[in-house]
Amino acid sequence: MLRQALIMVKKGKNNCIIGLLCCCSTLPCLRIVLVSRQTQGNAPFLLWFLCLLCLFLRLLIQNGMKEVAIQGIKGCFHEVAAQKYFGAQPFTTVECLSFNLLFGTFKCSPNYYGMVAIENSLAGTILPNYALLRNSELSIIGEVYLRIEHNLLALEGQQIEEIREVYSHPMAIAQCYDFFDQYPHIRLIESADTALSAREIGNNGKKGIGAIAGKLAAQYYNLAVMAAGIESNKQNFTRFWVVQHNRALPRNPEQVPNKASVCFHAAHHRGELAAILTLLAQYGMNLTKIQSLPLPGKPWEYFFHIDLTFSDYHAYRQAIEAIGTRVNSLRILGEYPEGEKTEAG
Repeated sequence: MLRQALIMVKKGKNNCIIGLLCCCSTLPCLRIVLVSRQTQGNAPFLLWFLCLLCLFLRLLIQNGMKEVAIQGIKGCFHEVAAQKYFGAQPFTTVECLSFNLLFGTFKCSPNYYGMVAIENSLAGTILPNYALLRNSELSIIGEVYLRIEHNLLALEGQQIEEIREVYSHPMAIAQCYDFFDQYPHIRLIESADTALSAREIGNNGKKGIGAIAGKLAAQYYNLAVMAAGIESNKQNFTRFWVVQHNRALPRNPEQVPNKASVCFHAAHHRGELAAILTLLAQYGMNLTKIQSLPLPGKPWEYFFHIDLTFSDYHAYRQAIEAIGTRVNSLRILGEYPEGEKTEAG
């Protein structure tokens, strides 16, 4: 594309400008200009307009449309969580097959976000994601609590009695054993992802095969919901972090934070952790979660990850300053509005 622009520079001022526009624009726009170059010495006004419109649309997409990195593919619960968080705001998904890939390829852009599962009310905490966040240049800017509803999906026109095998993520399978006890003829097979299992069936037209996944996956891959809400425990929720690059964080957040995630390495002394937690209580902090993780290179010493909620931001900052004088290291992983929790019906 750049080579074509240099050729047009020699043809005259008008072509030079249009050619440079094309280098910043899209390929269809470039083709239009090349055709005009062969037929006329100067591009008509319409072609000027098309080039400018093409450039404008590209800039609009790049600067206005949100991108959300998800672990999994379209239709997975990470995308459902993103829909809940962003509401009516449009976004495109960036599919990442692992959390390592999500963190490792993260863009520094105000319109680029990540959706990261951190804990499930039944299965517990996804511990590796704490280290991934702590060692990254990302911060938590929000959180989502999502009710997880599993469904049995398959191609249209089949009965459950015709399904021989069902694929899904191991955690999803484990959460649906009670349902499948009714159908002992069905073989349960583990796969890498719920939505990926659904896509394999939809794209390949596999009859006699089912998947455990969300209803969004059924929509994307043209599958029928053979049975809805097949999870054994209806109080099944996953908490997701919404993350963004530190250098892309908004200077003036729209909402005042009332929750924070902090990690620290306390001195290895008797009673030190208790003293830190007492300090937090004295400043009115509400401790909603505490998680310890090994400190690499120092056996039997630990990082402590804590979540705090508060009503007074100034008191929270004073609490952080107070414990900062007692710990070996401290990092605020994010300050954000507390996510809305809902109960299952």
